[in-house]
Amino acid sequence: MSRHDHHATPSSQSNALDWQPRTCTPEIRKANITMKTHRSHLRRLYATVITIILSCAFTGRAATEETSGNLPHAVRFELGDAQFARGDNITITQMRGTSETIATGGTYCVEGTYTLVSRDQADLAFFTTAITDNGPSAIDPRQHVRIKKGAGSFRLVKTLNEDGYLHLSFYPVPSGGDFGGVYFGQGNRVFRRTNRTQTTRGRATRPGEQGMSQMKTLTKNTCL
Repeated sequence: MSRHDHHATPSSQSNALDWQPRTCTPEIRKANITMKTHRSHLRRLYATVITIILSCAFTGRAATEETSGNLPHAVRFELGDAQFARGDNITITQMRGTSETIATGGTYCVEGTYTLVSRDQADLAFFTTAITDNGPSAIDPRQHVRIKKGAGSFRLVKTLNEDGYLHLSFYPVPSGGDFGGVYFGQGNRVFRRTNRTQTTRGRATRPGEQGMSQMKTLTKNTCL
């Protein structure tokens, strides 16, 4: 052979002979599988969290767009008679509508907060004590909400199909007459003690009577 021919050195030959395919021990394989499983669970968790966040954002945006778009007018209102069981309360923070004036045919949104202490649950509803007896009117699912004992916020929407006195009231579950509420409105359409005798034929002389009739119809039709 020529002097320039290369021969493998003893060390290189030894390394080549010593090399063997490496295999993972059962413990290592188990650890790798566990890590992959954890990564998969984390990816699913992140995806779920992102979905929930986006869903809440879209829901809030839709509610805001409905308030600002379909109900563009801020509505000034006065409070009338209010009566609650000990510890219960309803506070109106905002009212918006299709017009600044509360009138039959208009649609109005009432937002606020509530405190329910006297019962474990109740239906909070936006009703009208009608001045004339035209029978129960149709109930929009947006004008009532099932609430639990404690404090929270609400947003109720109602189209006024009858002339009368607006009120927000608590109703027992599954049915029954109201056990507290507050009247509100504008001008002579705010129910106060001084105008109790001004209603027609005594049909609406008690707060919440029209709402009680509507709630009975609602329960019978199992709309909740």
